[in-house]
Amino acid sequence: MKIKIFVIILSINTCIGSGLFSRVNENAIFYSIDYFSDNLSYVNGDLGTVDIKSKLYNAIIGFVLNGKYEILINYSKNSSPINNYMLPYKDSYISMQFLYHLKDIDKIPIEFKFGIRAIDSMNNSFYSNSMIVGIYKELAAGNYPIIPYGDVYLSINASQNDQISVDDEYKFGVHIKLIVDYLDNNILKDILWISPHINTADFNHYYLGFNLGLYHPFK
Repeated sequence: MKIKIFVIILSINTCIGSGLFSRVNENAIFYSIDYFSDNLSYVNGDLGTVDIKSKLYNAIIGFVLNGKYEILINYSKNSSPINNYMLPYKDSYISMQFLYHLKDIDKIPIEFKFGIRAIDSMNNSFYSNSMIVGIYKELAAGNYPIIPYGDVYLSINASQNDQISVDDEYKFGVHIKLIVDYLDNNILKDILWISPHINTADFNHYYLGFNLGLYHPFK
């Protein structure tokens, strides 16, 4: 069976969080509700062209500690085994992620983040372990600072019959910060943001995403 896949993906995220918004010694809580819609047309040698829609839902809760440690738990539900999410089954998945943010380095004009991620399928034999490397930098732009960023995920995946694969994922985007209560003198401010981004696994196919979010710091 010969399969050729054409993909259009739209992702809409409603988020709270991410350590790249944190200040030194700042704590924050965040959650995220994500929706991805993946429209695919593939050529099946027996049936001709087949159109399907794959959907992925995420529910995330996490914390930023001391301005540099980010911990989150993610519940995902994938609606189709044919997708570009690197998830091979129609199933639910649980993942945990830890990130360390390296900021304010002398003579280096960008910030870094490093981390690990583990994903496990709830009903099938699949798990994935990833290393994460990212860079970002806040740039002043009047009342609406922007944070361009790039993330790389290097993953080792294992599925049924101990089939091992190594995959790379790349994400590039920009956060546009909208500070709540801009005239308030309190240093701890909620932050709204919007964030368009582009994603790819092989630099041949790309899909676009769009994030909406709120960051809530506390002492």
